[in-house]
Amino acid sequence: MVYIGQADVVGGRLRSNLETKDFWDWAIIFVSSNKGLIRAHITWLEWSLIKMAAAYKRCKLDNSVTPREPRLIESEKVDTAEFLNEILSILPLIDVRIFQEPQKIEVSREAQPINSASTIKDTMIKDTIVVAAREEGFQRVFLGEDCWYAIRISGGKLADIKYIAAYQVTPISAVTHVAEIDSIEPYGDRGKYRVNFVSPAREIDPVRYEVGDSPPQSPRYANYNRLLNAKNLTEWIRRIEIDHSLKRLDCSPRQILLNFPESIVQAGI
Repeated sequence: MVYIGQADVVGGRLRSNLETKDFWDWAIIFVSSNKGLIRAHITWLEWSLIKMAAAYKRCKLDNSVTPREPRLIESEKVDTAEFLNEILSILPLIDVRIFQEPQKIEVSREAQPINSASTIKDTMIKDTIVVAAREEGFQRVFLGEDCWYAIRISGGKLADIKYIAAYQVTPISAVTHVAEIDSIEPYGDRGKYRVNFVSPAREIDPVRYEVGDSPPQSPRYANYNRLLNAKNLTEWIRRIEIDHSLKRLDCSPRQILLNFPESIVQAGI
């Protein structure tokens, strides 16, 4: 969440906003060293920043009112644009990138086979990210906007992810919907992303949380086929743990089958 504003007395404005905007963690303040900015210049800067943030959609804006572009003579606009460029060059140095156009990562359309002939290598690929969603956000964003944002994704996972699954928290406590991913793009700051869907999410047979399970609070990675076939979260998490063990073995899929107990093979390897 981001709020962009201006003030004559910064301290008073901050105290006022802290009482009404509980999402604040920190504030970034820009001032003119020579007091060369008049109200019209500052309003132009505010208008420009709000316009850029709204266009790039890398954050959720808390600004309920967007100012109109003030009229500046050409020389004033040039000088104020230079100040804006200084702001835009400084912000990335402190890891604020909401005013930069996001570069989308296109997701491969190569589908994973869903049949008994799938190899062990196929079923070990973590091609699905599972995210926890509260009712309001799930309905408004996951179902309403066909996307999900402010997700932390490990850099090494970006090339593998093709699907996203929603775990609805209590009282539903189950993975209920999945969607194929169209693209992934940076969102906000500090390594977060926005995931855009190819089409609306589809409902699946619920993979439910049961007593003793460890429900996903932060993003988890799964194999798409295994997630859909899991009876509950315990089975799904157990399969993830087995996969980690298999990755540590330096042997072929056939050797894995020969060396692992039959009970583990029957569990869905």
